[in-house]
Amino acid sequence: MSKRIGQGHLEVAQKISSQGLLIGLLLSILVGIIGIFFTRQYFMWFTDNPWIVAEGTRYTQIVTVLSLFRILAQTATSTLQGSGQMVPPMLAQLLGALLNIILDPIMIFGWWFFPAWGVTGAAIATVVSQIVSMLFIWTVLLKGNSPIKPTLTSLKPNAALMREIVQVGLPAAIMQGLGSVMLAGINLILAPFGDTALAVMGVYFKLQSLVFMPIFGLNTGTLPVVGFNFGAKNRKRVLAAVRFSSTVALVYMSLCLLVFQWIPKNMLEWFNASNEMLRIGIPALRIISMSFPFVAVTIILSGALNGLSKSTYSLMISIVRQFVILLPFAYFLGQRVGISGIWYGFVAAEISGILLTLLLFQKAVRQQL
Repeated sequence: MSKRIGQGHLEVAQKISSQGLLIGLLLSILVGIIGIFFTRQYFMWFTDNPWIVAEGTRYTQIVTVLSLFRILAQTATSTLQGSGQMVPPMLAQLLGALLNIILDPIMIFGWWFFPAWGVTGAAIATVVSQIVSMLFIWTVLLKGNSPIKPTLTSLKPNAALMREIVQVGLPAAIMQGLGSVMLAGINLILAPFGDTALAVMGVYFKLQSLVFMPIFGLNTGTLPVVGFNFGAKNRKRVLAAVRFSSTVALVYMSLCLLVFQWIPKNMLEWFNASNEMLRIGIPALRIISMSFPFVAVTIILSGALNGLSKSTYSLMISIVRQFVILLPFAYFLGQRVGISGIWYGFVAAEISGILLTLLLFQKAVRQQL
C-alpha cells in the first residue's frame, strides 16, 4: 500500500486494502479450523500433564476459533499504518491491552458478579479485549480522515493484488511462525537441564517481549516511510529513514544491554526466582543480552527489506539466524560446554544475522534503487 501511495496510485492502494480484508477473513476460517482440530495434539507434544493439556487446549481453541476479531483489527491497523497513520493503531493496541489486564483477574478469579472461570476466563478476557480494540480501530478507519478505506465493492477477489500481498506477507508470516518453532527447539535442547532451565528461558522471553517492543514499533513506523519513498524512487530518503531508525534502535538496545548486565538478579526476582533459577538465570541474561545491539540493527534492516519488496531476503535472514546458526550452535555448545553454551548460541546467531543482513540490504538497495 505505501509503495502504491508513493507512486500516486491511491485507487490501487484502496483495492489492496480491500483485498487484505478478504485475505484476513479467509485466514480467520483457517485459524479456527487449526484451533479446533490440532490444538490438543500440539500441547501433547510438550507435556503429559492432563491439566495443562486440557486447560491449554480450551484456552487456545477459544482464541483461535474467535480469531476473526483479532485479524479484522489487524487489517484495519495495517491500512492505517500503510497510509502513514501510526497513532490510532497504537491507541487501539493500548486499549486492548489495558482492558485485557483489567478483565483477566475479574474473569479468572470471579470478582464481583462474575463466576471464577479460571483459564477459560483468561481466554474470554482476551477475546473481549480484541473485540473492543477491533471496534475502535475500524471506527477510526471508516470515520476518520484516512485517504485509504476498504470498500465492499473492492472485496471481489483480485488474483494479481492478492498474489502481491501474499508475496510480501507470506515471508513475514513464516518468520513469525519460525520464531515459535525456534522456541520449541530451544526448549527441547534445554529440557535435559531440568525444569528450572526451561523456566529461565520462559522468563527471558517475557523480558525480551517487553524490551523489544519499542524496536518493533520503530520498525513498524519505518516500513511505510521506506515503502512510500521506494515507490517514489527517492533513494536519499529511504536511506535516511533506515539510518535514523537503525541509530535509535542501536542506542536503545545498547542501554538495554547495560541494564541486563547490571541488574539481572532484580529482573529475575520480579518472577519470584528461586536460588536455582538465579544461579542459572543471571549468567543467561548477561550472555544473551550481549546480542541486543546486533538484533537492533537486524530488525530495522529486515523491516526495510520488506518495504523494498525484498521480503524473501528477510525470510532468509530469519532462517539463517534461527535454524542454521542458533539451534545447531545451541545444541552443540550445550553438549560440549554445558548450559552456558546454549546462551552463547544466541550471540553467535545474531552476529551471523547482522553480517548477512548488511550484505543483503546493500544488495537490495543496488537492485531496487
